Amino acid sequence: MKKIIFLIFILFLMSGCNVIYEVDISKEGIKENIKIMAENELDNEFIASAQEPITAFYDSQVYSETLEKVPGVEYYNDYKEMNNGLYVYTLDYLFTHENFKKSKIINNAVSAFNITDNDGTFSYNVGSYIKAFLFQNEINNLKVQVNVSDDYEIVDTNASEVTNNTMVWNVTKNDYEYFPINFSLKDLNYVSKTNETKEENSIKNNLFIAFIGVIVFVIVLIILILYRKKINTGRRK
Repeated sequence: MKKIIFLIFILFLMSGCNVIYEVDISKEGIKENIKIMAENELDNEFIASAQEPITAFYDSQVYSETLEKVPGVEYYNDYKEMNNGLYVYTLDYLFTHENFKKSKIINNAVSAFNITDNDGTFSYNVGSYIKAFLFQNEINNLKVQVNVSDDYEIVDTNASEVTNNTMVWNVTKNDYEYFPINFSLKDLNYVSKTNETKEENSIKNNLFIAFIGVIVFVIVLIILILYRKKINTGRRK
């Protein structure tokens, strides 16, 4: 059986390449995009020969005897373009906020990755060791760029460049052994579960009070009707 090759080898077993790892964070989800730019003919040949589909989640264990995608399995979209005679190889996938933690690219490229939620403030922490450089020490530069939509506010970041809602880190083979990437975002549309529960309980209480009020009104109305009927009956006698 042919085992679908590990993403990290496709991305980094090239000589002298530049890599751009870009993430777009919005309320729709988290889109991951990675571009590998060939620097020479060897890179061109390698990219041209890459044909196997790449699973999007690091815990996907998929085996196939062909290059066909397995039904029910999520894969990265892949594109190959020529720029001045050299290939640009792109992979992208739109994750949900919940399953981005399982991204195959980031989990294979760094020593650790974690996302924590503190009542609407989300902290993204990448381990300080960029493992991608271990597979081939000829990467010229790894640019990490995070774009944030207006639904979020950047609370904290150690990015080397911050312009509006874009954060940029530039990693080289001289500093990849200690290069933590950390940032925190506040979801401006976030409603905490505690507040949501309080609101739900308040609505339920108001409905219950309104229901009791209707019952009391109906009972009083019935009593008044019976009382008037009794008075009218007495008068007739």
